[in-house]
Amino acid sequence: MTANTVPRPRISQDTRGDLLVFTVVAMMLIAGWVYKNSLQVPALPIADADSGMSLSLPAHWQRDPLATGVIVSASDPRSASSYKAGVSGYSRQIDPQNPLSADQLVDRRVNEQGGAVLAYQLISITPTKVAGADARAVEYAFVDRPIDQPFRAALPVVVHAVDYIIFTPSQYFVITFSADQAEFQNEQEQFQRILKSIRLP
Repeated sequence: MTANTVPRPRISQDTRGDLLVFTVVAMMLIAGWVYKNSLQVPALPIADADSGMSLSLPAHWQRDPLATGVIVSASDPRSASSYKAGVSGYSRQIDPQNPLSADQLVDRRVNEQGGAVLAYQLISITPTKVAGADARAVEYAFVDRPIDQPFRAALPVVVHAVDYIIFTPSQYFVITFSADQAEFQNEQEQFQRILKSIRLP
């Protein structure tokens, strides 16, 4: 006489298919999360006590010594060009007795740059927003000699740059992104990350 045995439940084909789909989806989600984290660049926070502006730079960028009134000055040492992609910025108080309009401040900046750099070429002036404040993006190009020394093999470079002129009731800010024109598009992701990190007082 044989003992009665309880039959073990068998997994149906539908259940196996569902488990396989669930496993594949879970693995893809985990792989996506790992890939996303690998793309995140460590950031270096910068805060200017005088103007109240703060922003974040990619951690591998090199910071330059700051002159009086300068908020940030840094460059990307990984740039392939002899002209290293970089960001610089400063702020100025707005005189309440003689306030200048946004257009006047843009004109002043264009005139300053036109007289300060070689072969200045204005490309566009575009209204925009930065950190919720009104701003103008002034895009231009010029020629720079990154290594201006005898017997050094470095040709002049055409530089592509954008000034973001940001307006608040009491002050305005000028943040400049610049790079060798051949590298400008490659640097755009880093530039945009810095721009989005800006916080105003």
